[in-house]
Amino acid sequence: MLAEILSVHRPTVTNPVRALHRTRFIQVGRKRVTIRDRGGLIKVSCECYQLVRLRIAQHLPRTYLD
Repeated sequence: MLAEILSVHRPTVTNPVRALHRTRFIQVGRKRVTIRDRGGLIKVSCECYQLVRLRIAQHLPRTYLD
C-alpha cells in the first residue's frame, strides 16, 4: 500500500523498510508501521528531512508541536 501511495514499485519501499526494521528504528506489522526510535531515524536520514519539515511547518504551522 505504501508503494502505491508513493507511486513506486514495491521493492523500492520493501528494501528500505526491511533495513529500518532490522536496525529496530521501526516495527512492521500487517498494514501498520510503528516508529520505535524517532531520534535514530532522524540521525540516519538525509538533510532533506529537516528541509521538508521546515517547509511543512511554514505552510502548516500547527503540524509539529514538539
